[in-house]
Amino acid sequence: MACCLAWTAGHAQNDSLQTDSLLRSLPEVMVTGERPIVKAEAGRLVFDLPHLLKDRAADNAYEALKELPGVTEQDGRLLLNGRPVALMLDGKASTMSASQLVALLQTIPVSRLKDAEVMLSAPARYQVRGQLINLNLQRSLADVLQGEAKVFGRQQHDSKYGAQASLLWQQGGWAADAYWRMDGGRAYHVMNDESRHTLHDGSLHQMDSEQRTHASGPVHSYRLAADWMPAENHRLSLAYTGNYAKKRNDLSIDGAVKAASRYDGHNLMQNLRMDYATPFQLKAGVDYTYYEAPMKQELASLLPTGRLDYTTHNNQRINRWKFFAQQEHTLKGGWSLNYGISLTTTNDHSWQDYEGSSPSWGRLEGTPHRETITNVYAGFTKSWGRRVSLDLSLAAERYHSEAFSEWAPFPNLTLQWLPRSGHVLQLSLSSDRSYPEYWAVQQATNYSMGGYGEIVGNPHLRPSKSYQLQGLWLLHNKYQFVAWYEHVDDYFVQTNYQRPDRLVMEYRWLNFDYHRQAGLMAHVPVTLGQWLRSSLSAYGVWQHEKDGDFYDLPFSRHVVYGMFQVRNTIVLSQRLTMQLNGSYRTRAIQGIFDLPASGNLSAALEWKPLPQRLTLKFYGNDLLETNAIAPEMHYHTQHFRMHTSSYREVGLSLTYTFGAYKERRHEAVDTSRFKQE
Repeated sequence: MACCLAWTAGHAQNDSLQTDSLLRSLPEVMVTGERPIVKAEAGRLVFDLPHLLKDRAADNAYEALKELPGVTEQDGRLLLNGRPVALMLDGKASTMSASQLVALLQTIPVSRLKDAEVMLSAPARYQVRGQLINLNLQRSLADVLQGEAKVFGRQQHDSKYGAQASLLWQQGGWAADAYWRMDGGRAYHVMNDESRHTLHDGSLHQMDSEQRTHASGPVHSYRLAADWMPAENHRLSLAYTGNYAKKRNDLSIDGAVKAASRYDGHNLMQNLRMDYATPFQLKAGVDYTYYEAPMKQELASLLPTGRLDYTTHNNQRINRWKFFAQQEHTLKGGWSLNYGISLTTTNDHSWQDYEGSSPSWGRLEGTPHRETITNVYAGFTKSWGRRVSLDLSLAAERYHSEAFSEWAPFPNLTLQWLPRSGHVLQLSLSSDRSYPEYWAVQQATNYSMGGYGEIVGNPHLRPSKSYQLQGLWLLHNKYQFVAWYEHVDDYFVQTNYQRPDRLVMEYRWLNFDYHRQAGLMAHVPVTLGQWLRSSLSAYGVWQHEKDGDFYDLPFSRHVVYGMFQVRNTIVLSQRLTMQLNGSYRTRAIQGIFDLPASGNLSAALEWKPLPQRLTLKFYGNDLLETNAIAPEMHYHTQHFRMHTSSYREVGLSLTYTFGAYKERRHEAVDTSRFKQE
């Protein structure tokens, strides 16, 4: 359960350094009552969500998942103990992007939740790798017409607002559900850069600047789905999921660079999925996704090296098909057998063009990028009574594109022992491969920082392969202790580099030799009567990163850091609860960057004037404005410091539920590798 650290340099589209960051959110912890909230089943921990969420301020599935031990929120996505985690609803893999998944989970009320299955190493039969959380929903066999409506608003520097509505209809062997969500308002960010840039001729240039960004544009998420159950244990499902985001950013830059820039564009995603499940444990389906992200950027800039005055147009257009089938067999003597296959084909037709004073090498002609991922797997499970279980599987995956082709094995093992009631010992070994975003491997160049920064694609970027060994001890069904070790080959991250031949800060995705982590963590809950539930989460992590060909500056760096978090739930009355949470992380590193310490203080007050019907929630995040960090590098010739604004956020939401609303399960659509403008 390793913790991957990274940082984000900005918020504007194509004008920011974006990485898989952990630093703005630290791990959450669990709260327990008098009876256990977690039990062990074969290879997984199952959390009783109604009991876990009792008196908590969580009002939807997304907030509920953050109450699980080690689950964090970072840049609009959920992580488990700092590493990516796959999410499933009712045993079906999620293929949704971070923003789509957040919108979906926020439509599911906590009253619909049954339990959450947490796996440190997902078996191959789930057709995902690494860590997994499977969220199971309550089911109703009765004919129903149910729904929920919600409005919300929040104030940071500028105000944001939104609304959502969900509806479920079920009768006989038919069921249908729909949801819609809209997020609107404006956002404001300030980024201060201090760059001491040295060229080959020995000249020193102080390239300090301040960038102010105003961002606006509504985001609409919507879904229509239907299920048909022609006979017992037969289910045919059809779902359409869509997302449309209109985006506009206005930037102004002062300092060594004086510039004005505007981004206009939109993101459109449409997904259609059909699958069929049989009573003899055969499942098969097809999934199609279309995605486009056209963008126009206008830039007028004055740099020490001259002027830039241009307009750029680019677009990413994705067509992706996925076919899958899987079979399970339950055998005698506690044995079971599973196997399956999936095929994913992607056609990425992206292009980029400039008008004005821009170098011709920045053009992308629009050559289609094609890739195919073929995955086959087989595995078995074996139980020896109720105390010992083994889950072993092996997947073979072939990745093929114009730049890279490889077969790779991915073994998975989970061994679990229950020495006595309430105690669990678990050992897991897993492996995974991560793929870069589609746009990151295109030979394209975008300008940032008024033209001083160049965001450059890398067609030679390779997927990374990771190996994790983890041990877990669950004591008295409450206290969790975990030790882990992780090794990642070809670890890739987007980083910046002050070029010595030109007055340019280059941002490029690169493969490091490796990334390693080892660590220990503990979750300790404390309950005082019926009015206070507290818990402490503590982490100690050793991290090592190495790259022998990082431009002309090879490095091998390591650090030991700690993370701590306290969560408190105060029950003021039967209908009124309060949460007060605090977190702190010590100094860390990423590549040649030093990441200073950071912390966060948040609070929430929830009032239920009409239980099960009406909920009013008032909350505040980053109350001390200490969540953002100022990464800096002072390594040989590289000297750079960046500080991104952090504003306290206050918000208010009002939720009304009618018809004893029960949200159905949803499929999800993966757009995590698409170009996010």
